[in-house]
Amino acid sequence: MTTRIYWDTGNKPDRKEVNILASVAAELDSMIEKFPFLYSKAFPDPMELNIIMVDDLKIRELNTNFREKNESTDVLTFPFSSAPPHPGEINTAEIYISVDTALRQSLGQKLTLIDELIILTIHGFLHAFDYDHERSEKCSLEMKQHEQEILNAIGSDKLIPLTN
Repeated sequence: MTTRIYWDTGNKPDRKEVNILASVAAELDSMIEKFPFLYSKAFPDPMELNIIMVDDLKIRELNTNFREKNESTDVLTFPFSSAPPHPGEINTAEIYISVDTALRQSLGQKLTLIDELIILTIHGFLHAFDYDHERSEKCSLEMKQHEQEILNAIGSDKLIPLTN
């Protein structure tokens, strides 16, 4: 899996923080084989994960167009397809994260912006593999558990994952 981060917002952390987030994103590739709950999903290769940092206006537009919810949100994910890609195509998932919302949430949780972005990246990563906390209480608990497992694996076990 290839993972890329894009910034489509002027609200960008400093270079050191961007590098921290990039290293976490790079680690996500190894998570697929490390955790049976991801590996068992068996999404077809080749896979590409795009993480796009946006502002509240852009995420609200996406949320309105694709979920019919006229409001901003912290993270919005377009998951991998379970169908094999056509020859020459790549199975792509996209995670959109509102940096504006992440900043507000980080202040409320007394976390750094980069910690909040890491949490939201992991949250979106699980959504990319078709985990959904809105299906049921059981699914919500399962997703929270998996978020914590991934946070622990990347050395951020001191954080408490936030979910919508």
